[in-house]
Amino acid sequence: MRNVVIANNTIVDPTRGGIVWDEGAHQDAVVRNNIVACHTDAVFLLNAKSTNGVTVDHNLWVHSNESEPFFWGSDRSDHAGWVSASGQGEGDVLEDPMFAGTWGDHDAAAYELSEGSPAIDSGADVAGLTIDFNRALRPFGDGFDMGAFEWGAPDNPDGGPPNPPDGDADADGDGDGDSDGDGDSDGDGDSDGDGDSDGDGGADGGTGGGDDGCSCRTAGSRVGGAAAIAVVSALWLLALARRHL
Repeated sequence: MRNVVIANNTIVDPTRGGIVWDEGAHQDAVVRNNIVACHTDAVFLLNAKSTNGVTVDHNLWVHSNESEPFFWGSDRSDHAGWVSASGQGEGDVLEDPMFAGTWGDHDAAAYELSEGSPAIDSGADVAGLTIDFNRALRPFGDGFDMGAFEWGAPDNPDGGPPNPPDGDADADGDGDGDSDGDGDSDGDGDSDGDGDSDGDGGADGGTGGGDDGCSCRTAGSRVGGAAAIAVVSALWLLALARRHL
């Protein structure tokens, strides 16, 4: 990962780990303002197979079934052990995020924050991030919220950012760079003809690998419900970051 920001995702009950990246030479990568919460499988909330060039701060981590949900380099630990070994974790929160709905619900609205959530105003600034998953304006209140939703944020009168993340103009005015409104050039919703965006025929989409050969995943399961929140917001930010490579 180089010049990549993974920020303001909500990841709930991932099946193969919350935020994961492979070995590689990373540079100026940031993991910030995410909610990674698990109360089912004994999986890692953070699985970092290499430790240089990445800053991890202001995230909410909670796991009810794993006492050592952090893997850093070659060692697993609890949050305190990970902070001690890595020097990371500034501004982290280790509390129930207080979602508005029920865990496991496939409605994205279930993962909005409730009043009093410890994730509200607990995040850090993320340059260029101006809307949440609902396209409401952020930050709101005393600062950024953690996760995909900004609690209490006003509606965006423009319905989105003033320009698409990559600054493209296209014929149908939706900012996706194509002319027929489906986001691709062959009419099937993808760029390689197999119906997805990563060439494997599936809809997992949770990879954020750059041209350096490294891959980063924010959720291991197929896109749906909470995983979709994680993937959609992550990909928006990754696209923004790549414009500055």
